[in-house]
Amino acid sequence: MIEISKEQWNLIENAYKGEWQDYYNEHPEWLGRKVVMSGIISKDPHELGKLLIEVVHFVIIQLSPFKALNQCIRKYSYALHT
Repeated sequence: MIEISKEQWNLIENAYKGEWQDYYNEHPEWLGRKVVMSGIISKDPHELGKLLIEVVHFVIIQLSPFKALNQCIRKYSYALHT
């Protein structure tokens, strides 16, 4: 299961994300769930080009302030060493 923060979700362009539309009534339980193209949040080469559905493939989490700060420090540290 892929975890993505709400802040990261908000940074994704609308062209790559949306809500599930069940035109053929195949998955009515997915109505209203968020969807995103796989290459945007997953770097797995076997997942490229697939539509990922919230709760089935990914969850949007609310980061604690400490975890958000820790992620920011790791990204900054990585940028300094590349």
